[in-house]
Amino acid sequence: VQSSDDAIIAKNLKGLITSWNKGAERLFGYSPDEIVGKSIMTLVPSNRHGEEADILDRLGRGEHIEHFETVRRREDGSLVWVSLTISPLEDGQGKVIGASTIARDMTERRRADEHRKILIGELNHRVKNTLAVIQSIASQTLSNALTMEEARDAFGSRLINLAKAHDILTRESWTSAKLDQIVADTVKSHSGSGTRFRIEGARHRIPGRSAPAGDRILRRRWSENPPRPQVERSCSA
Repeated sequence: VQSSDDAIIAKNLKGLITSWNKGAERLFGYSPDEIVGKSIMTLVPSNRHGEEADILDRLGRGEHIEHFETVRRREDGSLVWVSLTISPLEDGQGKVIGASTIARDMTERRRADEHRKILIGELNHRVKNTLAVIQSIASQTLSNALTMEEARDAFGSRLINLAKAHDILTRESWTSAKLDQIVADTVKSHSGSGTRFRIEGARHRIPGRSAPAGDRILRRRWSENPPRPQVERSCSA
């Protein structure tokens, strides 16, 4: 018990702590002299007192509680997520006289879970944005093309451009992208010529979520303008 990495705590049915191992000391910050004999409520935030009362009631009926995730309070007042496994303690006649609690720190796992939720949310947002861009590309391509073959070729080319914009963002960790790089990658697929585009002035970066839209605007200008005019972007510092 004393050598366990987990916090192991024993309490009687009144909720008074009777045993406290090294793992509990590391997790909650109290030494045995400071906490043994005190109420288990010392570790329970005020908004969870009802939770502990329910636990004691269930233990009195001889129930085991497995992997119950909750929040407990450390000696310094900070809160920690823990997973509790609680088993009744019985005397020689089988009467329940208390409980043994194993508490495992869940802080890192909870942090990882929150990070995963953020990543899933961001992925969902990007997928929706990408599908919206593809829908726009398809609509624009079909409205401008004279034949299905022309539409197929133009649509494939524009999807390649979209993929290139995503490649740029991936290299930049999706924070921002260089406008001149987006232009360069976009015009490569249009007959290999960049003569209709010219960029002058300071080099600007655009936000990551705006990069696919920037690529789409360039392609629309390309399709709307006759072959001779140039598309220019001029900036002052």
